[in-house]
Amino acid sequence: SWNAPSYAGAAARGLNRYRFSHALRKRLHDDYDVTIAFDPEAAAVALQYESNRGLCVVHLHEELDLTSYAGSRTTLRAIDKMLANIDRADLVITADAHRSNRLRETIRGSAQVLTVMNCPRLLAEIPKSKLLPLLNERGKRDCQVVHYQGAVGPDHGLEVVIKSISAWPPEAVLAIVGHGSDSYIAGLKQLAADCNVADRIVFVGKVPYRDVMAYAAGSTVGVTLLDTRHDNWRYAAGASNKRFEYAALGIPQVTNEGPGVDELFVATGIAMTADYASPEEVGARVSFYLNDRAARSEASSKARALHLSRYNYEHEYAPVLKKLGLT
Repeated sequence: SWNAPSYAGAAARGLNRYRFSHALRKRLHDDYDVTIAFDPEAAAVALQYESNRGLCVVHLHEELDLTSYAGSRTTLRAIDKMLANIDRADLVITADAHRSNRLRETIRGSAQVLTVMNCPRLLAEIPKSKLLPLLNERGKRDCQVVHYQGAVGPDHGLEVVIKSISAWPPEAVLAIVGHGSDSYIAGLKQLAADCNVADRIVFVGKVPYRDVMAYAAGSTVGVTLLDTRHDNWRYAAGASNKRFEYAALGIPQVTNEGPGVDELFVATGIAMTADYASPEEVGARVSFYLNDRAARSEASSKARALHLSRYNYEHEYAPVLKKLGLT
């Protein structure tokens, strides 16, 4: 697996690419069943050295939007190489049906493209909440919790959510779980102070990945807003892991409008949509769930049932295992 995030420096990305290429060339001398390449750089290398001794799978975690990679000439070259050899792949995987369709139009080749939505592993039981005791320690007792988890940065609607807090019932608080830069978090805190809601927000910070579910369990509503002006977020109905994590925990959510969102989350009764840029709409949708216990309970039951039946990674990945002859 390629292991250089998009924000890594050019030297780090170049070194990681060399290490991956060197390791893969060595492995080609061994017997193996499947090579799985994550993201364009890994795919460019894996397809270049593809042989008939094993299957080659390309998993594209992000939307293949060239404008998203404009700052990285290394990645742009890797995308060109990947696309030139994409027909060598036995299988190409994306996390969203619309991404898959767009990719098929781009490659117009023989490579088979499958969609594997970014669902969590099957969660047989909801974990005991680690969030509620933490909130109690910080003086937030007997409150309704609106929850956000993930990257704490632009494009996730946090400013809009903060501006919407004044429309919520007075006992509701916002818990933000995840890592962000000091400057960005300082900006959010200043915005909260300007909106007179600073005492209704708890910044939990980054938690170990194994505890992510426990730090969401016990929440009343989740918010999963993405800025769909960017293609990577516009075509992310199946790719946004937090949407499926809330479903696994039976937490109703307020999310953004966009391709596939209605089909996966609204029509199934587990979420409501709001205009990403409208604090008024976000506030109204959040308040609806906070004020209506019956609606909340119904959405929670449907979300949990969907996770157990379909919205889990074991179910989503089964067609891949079948294609690879591993089941």
